[in-house]
Amino acid sequence: MPSYRPGFPAIAVRQPFADLIVLGIKKIENRTRITHFRGNVLIHASKGRPWMEDVSKRDLARLKKFSREVETGDYYPLRGAIVGMARITGCVESSSDRFFEGPIGWTLADAVAFKDPIPYSGTLGFFYVPLRVLKGTEAATAKPGTFDRSP
Repeated sequence: MPSYRPGFPAIAVRQPFADLIVLGIKKIENRTRITHFRGNVLIHASKGRPWMEDVSKRDLARLKKFSREVETGDYYPLRGAIVGMARITGCVESSSDRFFEGPIGWTLADAVAFKDPIPYSGTLGFFYVPLRVLKGTEAATAKPGTFDRSP
């Protein structure tokens, strides 16, 4: 894959895990293969059914505080939108992180939840969001990550 694409790289993640990532709670993303990608990536909350049964009571309480449903305080995960960004720092095959299930974990840092999520249709794997879509958002001034194949 070329190191430059016209847009900002993004990955789709099922809810509530997309929100847990952008809140800085989930610092590892389970995938089936390693990536040579390093740097900032948009976090897209996919349209798939949320996996709420996998969320601890403690994490659910934190999600309710973050909830965009201010009037009720309930957590209804937003789907089909870019909810924030994080920095991919590496890959691991094992981890003591409570969210690690493997076989590969992409390690994440510097997560940011967007104040105003951006409705957007995502896709599996890495995809690129046109820069015009990000105008006026927290990502507008961020440097996109790249694929680094160096050892």
